[in-house]
Amino acid sequence: MVFLTFSPLQFIRTILQLMHITDLKFQFLLLGFAALHFVTALLFEIAIDSGLLNQCVRPFCKKKHSKKLFKRLEKELCCNFTWPPLNEVIYAESGRVVHFE
Repeated sequence: MVFLTFSPLQFIRTILQLMHITDLKFQFLLLGFAALHFVTALLFEIAIDSGLLNQCVRPFCKKKHSKKLFKRLEKELCCNFTWPPLNEVIYAESGRVVHFE
Protein backbone atom coordinates (compact mmCIF):
# COMPACT_ATOMS: atom_id res chain seq x y z
CA MET A 1 0.00 0.00 0.00
CA VAL A 2 3.05 2.23 0.05
CA PHE A 3 2.70 2.85 -3.69
CA LEU A 4 -0.82 4.31 -3.14
CA THR A 5 0.67 6.96 -0.89
CA PHE A 6 3.83 7.85 -2.80
CA SER A 7 3.07 7.32 -6.48
CA PRO A 8 -0.24 5.70 -7.41
CA LEU A 9 -0.68 4.64 -11.01
CA GLN A 10 -2.82 6.91 -13.17
CA PHE A 11 -5.69 4.46 -13.70
CA ILE A 12 -5.84 3.72 -9.94
CA ARG A 13 -5.78 7.45 -9.24
CA THR A 14 -8.75 8.00 -11.55
CA ILE A 15 -10.75 4.99 -10.32
CA LEU A 16 -10.29 5.83 -6.63
CA GLN A 17 -10.34 9.59 -7.28
CA LEU A 18 -7.05 10.09 -5.44
CA MET A 19 -5.35 13.45 -5.25
CA HIS A 20 -1.59 13.57 -5.70
CA ILE A 21 0.10 14.60 -2.45
CA THR A 22 3.26 16.62 -3.02
CA ASP A 23 4.21 17.13 0.64
CA LEU A 24 6.69 14.37 1.51
CA LYS A 25 6.32 14.89 5.28
CA PHE A 26 2.57 14.31 5.03
CA GLN A 27 3.13 11.12 3.01
CA PHE A 28 5.47 9.77 5.67
CA LEU A 29 3.01 10.81 8.37
CA LEU A 30 0.26 8.79 6.65
CA LEU A 31 2.57 5.78 6.39
CA GLY A 32 3.56 6.17 10.03
CA PHE A 33 -0.07 6.16 11.14
CA ALA A 34 -0.75 3.06 9.06
CA ALA A 35 2.30 1.27 10.48
CA LEU A 36 1.40 2.27 14.04
CA HIS A 37 -2.15 1.00 13.55
CA PHE A 38 -0.86 -2.29 12.14
CA VAL A 39 1.54 -2.87 15.04
CA THR A 40 -1.10 -1.96 17.64
CA ALA A 41 -3.68 -4.26 16.07
CA LEU A 42 -1.16 -7.10 15.80
CA LEU A 43 -0.12 -6.80 19.45
CA PHE A 44 -3.74 -6.62 20.57
CA GLU A 45 -4.58 -9.72 18.50
CA ILE A 46 -1.65 -11.64 19.98
CA ALA A 47 -2.74 -10.62 23.49
CA ILE A 48 -6.27 -11.90 22.84
CA ASP A 49 -5.11 -15.16 21.27
CA SER A 50 -2.64 -15.98 24.04
CA GLY A 51 -5.13 -15.26 26.81
CA LEU A 52 -3.01 -12.48 28.24
CA LEU A 53 -5.84 -9.98 27.99
CA ASN A 54 -8.17 -12.36 29.84
CA GLN A 55 -5.64 -12.70 32.68
CA CYS A 56 -5.33 -8.91 32.96
CA VAL A 57 -9.09 -8.36 33.10
CA ARG A 58 -9.94 -11.29 35.43
CA PRO A 59 -8.86 -9.59 38.73
CA PHE A 60 -11.26 -6.72 38.06
CA CYS A 61 -14.25 -8.99 37.45
CA LYS A 62 -16.48 -9.97 40.33
CA LYS A 63 -16.11 -13.66 41.12
CA LYS A 64 -19.40 -15.52 40.95
CA HIS A 65 -20.12 -18.24 43.47
CA SER A 66 -21.62 -21.43 42.17
CA LYS A 67 -25.23 -22.20 42.98
CA LYS A 68 -24.63 -25.94 42.70
CA LEU A 69 -24.08 -27.72 45.99
CA PHE A 70 -21.54 -30.24 44.69
CA LYS A 71 -19.31 -27.46 43.33
CA ARG A 72 -19.42 -25.57 46.63
CA LEU A 73 -18.60 -28.75 48.55
CA GLU A 74 -15.78 -29.58 46.16
CA LYS A 75 -14.28 -26.12 46.65
CA GLU A 76 -14.59 -26.41 50.42
CA LEU A 77 -13.00 -29.87 50.47
CA CYS A 78 -10.17 -28.70 48.21
CA CYS A 79 -9.18 -26.09 50.77
CA ASN A 80 -9.46 -28.48 53.73
CA PHE A 81 -6.23 -30.49 53.93
CA THR A 82 -7.41 -32.60 56.86
CA TRP A 83 -10.09 -34.26 54.72
CA PRO A 84 -10.35 -37.18 54.24
CA PRO A 85 -9.13 -38.31 57.64
CA LEU A 86 -6.50 -40.99 57.14
CA ASN A 87 -6.09 -44.02 59.38
CA GLU A 88 -9.46 -43.38 61.04
CA VAL A 89 -12.63 -45.38 60.91
CA ILE A 90 -15.72 -43.43 59.94
CA TYR A 91 -19.13 -44.90 60.59
CA ALA A 92 -21.83 -44.20 58.06
CA GLU A 93 -25.37 -43.41 59.12
CA SER A 94 -26.67 -46.82 58.06
CA GLY A 95 -24.14 -48.63 60.21
CA ARG A 96 -21.70 -49.52 57.42
CA VAL A 97 -18.02 -49.03 58.15
CA VAL A 98 -15.98 -46.78 55.85
CA HIS A 99 -12.22 -46.94 56.22
CA PHE A 100 -9.70 -44.67 54.47
CA GLU A 101 -6.05 -45.55 54.01
